[in-house]
Amino acid sequence: MKIFNPNILSNIIVIIPRNPADYVNVIIREEITNTETIFENITSSYSHGYLTFELEIITKEGRSYEITVNDTSGKLLWRGKGYSTAQTDLENYKLTKR
Repeated sequence: MKIFNPNILSNIIVIIPRNPADYVNVIIREEITNTETIFENITSSYSHGYLTFELEIITKEGRSYEITVNDTSGKLLWRGKGYSTAQTDLENYKLTKR
């Protein structure tokens, strides 16, 4: 699961892809509203089995997302979930702040 911080615009994503790629297309679907945001030709960096790229996306606190990363030819590189939270202590994450 990838964590987005709703308080910042730029989020760095690190994944373990099926194949390396210099550029990726990313589809992020918000699960509640079923709306998709598509990012095309995002520059990525592949090193030691990890693919890193940066997304400028506005997310909403407490929302879940489905993330799909493809290479520019449409081949699936990675698929997973995302969650938007400003909490930084993720090991002790609580749905409510009591």
